[in-house]
Amino acid sequence: MHKKIMILGNGFDLDFGLNTRYHDFMKSKTWVKAKENDYILSYGIIKYLEEKSKLSNWFDVEAELLNYALEVTEGTYRSPQETDRTGFEFFQAKLKEYLLKEQSRTEITTMSTALTVMNYVINNGFFTNIYTFNYTDIKVLMGKFNIPVKIPITYMHGSLEKDDNIVLGIETDKKIHKDYRFLFKTNNRFYASNNLIEALEEANEIVFFGHSINGMDFPYFKDFFVKQSQSSQNFKRKIITIFTYDNESEEKIRDNFREEGINTRDLMSRNELTIIETKLLNEGDEHEEKKFDTFLSHLQEDSKDAENQAIKRLEQNLL
Repeated sequence: MHKKIMILGNGFDLDFGLNTRYHDFMKSKTWVKAKENDYILSYGIIKYLEEKSKLSNWFDVEAELLNYALEVTEGTYRSPQETDRTGFEFFQAKLKEYLLKEQSRTEITTMSTALTVMNYVINNGFFTNIYTFNYTDIKVLMGKFNIPVKIPITYMHGSLEKDDNIVLGIETDKKIHKDYRFLFKTNNRFYASNNLIEALEEANEIVFFGHSINGMDFPYFKDFFVKQSQSSQNFKRKIITIFTYDNESEEKIRDNFREEGINTRDLMSRNELTIIETKLLNEGDEHEEKKFDTFLSHLQEDSKDAENQAIKRLEQNLL
């Protein structure tokens, strides 16, 4: 039986031209205006994030929240502050306000690899679920192109529309000061159970688009990739396609596999693994275009519609 799933990360939004990175938010008018009130910067956690955001154009809020909590726990940065919870909640509220504005934008690109892929996924007929780690609402986004999404969607960290909240925070096995356990995603009342691990196990095909497959969210995938790279009694070869931005992001994915004890060579030999770089694709790179065309042809040929047509032809031949 065919069973396919899709997993989305921030690169999916970025491919449409949405400015949904944390760095974009902290440079936005929404956040700059919020900082006009000096009291906001008195919160230790806000000051810390502000300091870190100025160090690099690529800024991972959740990673820095974890670093902050660890430094507080270890006593290397500052002592716990009761106001940090208030500061964190304020930060979440402003982030949501910014993302709602960004999601409502009408000037998004139609020349998007993500749009093409989503069209083929929707029309394939065998995708049982879309798992998104983004806050933006997929149905709202695709609605801008008058494309209905009938595939069930699981919002791993909440949604701007569906749950009316976002789940921002950390996950770690390391010891965290008891006053900072409010930072755990699983302590957020909007955090909900999901069946992603089970779905990865059962799926014959998985499509990743714009997910870094490392960092805070990698525990969702580690056991899956470990199993797919090793010989076991219940091993099942799978089709895995990963859409990432460029060679640097592709190398980070491969490096993370190695650092997590996953043999990339075995992973590729035991599965049909393809990594497609959207930047090269947009630049007309012949090699990436060939991989992309093969991917699209596969989704078209291995679709519910194609299967129904084959059944009809078989029935006609038997008459």
